[in-house]
Parts: sequence; C-alpha cells; structure tokens
Amino acid sequence: IILILALAVSMFQVAAFADETTLPEDQTAGEITLTDEGDYTYADYLNDNKDVADATTDIFVAGDSYSSVEGAAVENVAEFTDEIGVTEKNLIKWTGEKGTVNYTVTVEKAGMYELGLAYCPIKGRGLPLRFAFKVDGEVPYASMNAVYFSRTFVDDKPEGISDGNGNVYASEQVEKLIFKELKAMDNSGQYVEPLKISLTAGTHTISVTALSGEFYLKGVTLTAPEVVKPYEEVKKEY
Repeated sequence: IILILALAVSMFQVAAFADETTLPEDQTAGEITLTDEGDYTYADYLNDNKDVADATTDIFVAGDSYSSVEGAAVENVAEFTDEIGVTEKNLIKWTGEKGTVNYTVTVEKAGMYELGLAYCPIKGRGLPLRFAFKVDGEVPYASMNAVYFSRTFVDDKPEGISDGNGNVYASEQVEKLIFKELKAMDNSGQYVEPLKISLTAGTHTISVTALSGEFYLKGVTLTAPEVVKPYEEVKKEY
C-alpha cells in the first residue's frame, strides 16, 4: 500500500510540474516559425555576414511610429511616468502577451547593428519579458526566436531587516517598474556580446512579436557595436 501511495504521489508531482511549465494557449499564439527549421545558428549568421562592417551610427524608432499591427492589443500613449519619475513620450501600451508590431526603418549606411528595445514593464508575474524578432519577414537566426528582456528588482527595505540581536538581513525583493533600454542577448550564454543583425542601405521592416509579459514600449533601437580599443592604445591613455 505504501508503495502504491508513493507512486501515486510521484506521478501527481510530475503532472503538476508539467502543468506549471506548459505555456497558456494565449501565449503560444505569438510564436513564430524558425528560419530553416531552427538549425540556422547565430554562428552561421555571423559567418555568412563576416564581410559586413559594423555600423557606425544609431537608429531609434519611437514606439508609436509602427507601420502595422498583427493580432496585438496596443494603445498609443502620449506620455507615461515610471515609478522613479522618468517620463517618456510617444509610446505604446502593449497588453495581451501576443501579437506582432511592425516598424519601418530607413538605413542610410549598410552595416551590422545591435538590436534592442526601450521599454517599461507592466506589473505581472515577475518573469522576464519574452520577444521574437523578424527582419524583412524572416527570423534572421534561431536565437531571435526567443529573446528575454529583464525586469528590475530592488530591496523592499534598503537598510535591511534587524532581528533584534544585532543581525541585519536583506529584505524582500520587490519589482520597480522603470524604463530600461537593453540590447537583445543570446539566451544560451554562448555569446556575451549583444546580438547583431545585418542591414543594407535602404528601407527595412523590423517585426517585434510579444510572447510573454505586458509593457510600455518606448521604441526599437538599432545601435552601432561598441568599438573595443586595442590594449596598447588603452595603455597609452594612462
């Protein structure tokens, strides 16, 4: 009897875990198909674009300057102030955790750009925001099918909590809903530098698909990669 009960409890725990890790149906609605069935890696992409120079200028597209919306619940917001008093303008409020917003970008000079977002999360489950990106209707490489953007957590009581015996402990972490500007990063941890996309001179479409989380979107960023100076050059500055 004990063995049967133990087996039943074990099966229940496995089932419960499966339920917790399965995405709700409304979240899977935002998923997009990988290029080449997902086997086209960032390494492949970099190799195919090894002759493309890094960009030298930055491009910013305001959140409310989208060209079209596909299945996304978005609302134009003239301005919004976050929890530390920073006010940003020309935003969209994106709810529903699904759908795609397309942005038209004009590139003056071809190059490798680092893709990013400027955003402020809306109170939710405390999990990172999750996105997928397309460039001109195609996922450039597998890593762009699931990119995470973090939330901000701070100590509820920065001074800590005292137990009355002279011991001070860190307080509970609480979320601070603030504007952030982050670049897309590889989730595998294989690459420590921001992910790049190759853009030719001309007009392009950047598609942002929400997979998890609600937020205010200030805009889409395309920035020039940071130039790392050679050691000998840096040494001369000291």
